[in-house]
Amino acid sequence: MGVSLGTVVSYLYTKVGEGKIRHSDILFSIEKDIRDEIEQIINTKGTTYWFDIYKEFDKRVSPIYIKTYIELRKPTFLLKDIYELIIEIRFKLHEYIRDILVDEYGEEDWWFRGVPENVRSECEDAKNNDSNPAEHPYSYTNFIHFKDILDRNWSIFSKNYFQIFHQAERNF
Repeated sequence: MGVSLGTVVSYLYTKVGEGKIRHSDILFSIEKDIRDEIEQIINTKGTTYWFDIYKEFDKRVSPIYIKTYIELRKPTFLLKDIYELIIEIRFKLHEYIRDILVDEYGEEDWWFRGVPENVRSECEDAKNNDSNPAEHPYSYTNFIHFKDILDRNWSIFSKNYFQIFHQAERNF
């Protein structure tokens, strides 16, 4: 393509900043055998200094690959990506669960018929204690609440199982 690897890496970091990709997408685009060899050198030599690792490769691998890998293997990058994925999953589950309950019980009754009383109570308490409350108490649900809602309505959700996961696959 006529551009340097450094230019490509800069472009990829720009895409991370734009929210188009994650740091882990860049990290795992580096070939597994190279990542494994870098890790082996890190464990053997006890260093993450890129030049010491680069010397072990006998110039078979670009120093930019090594520098990029060393930077992106830090827990802060991976934990951030994992956290973002968990938040995305939470929002998708939130939406899917509500949609299925509305389909089953209707817009007026889904909250009272589909959501267990203890979950409604906790969500309403959270809303009342929020200095800037969301419009609906359902906004305060969490993963544990989702489990309780799914348990209570398993017959409904089990019918929609494949639909939910097919839709989720398309969104990720």
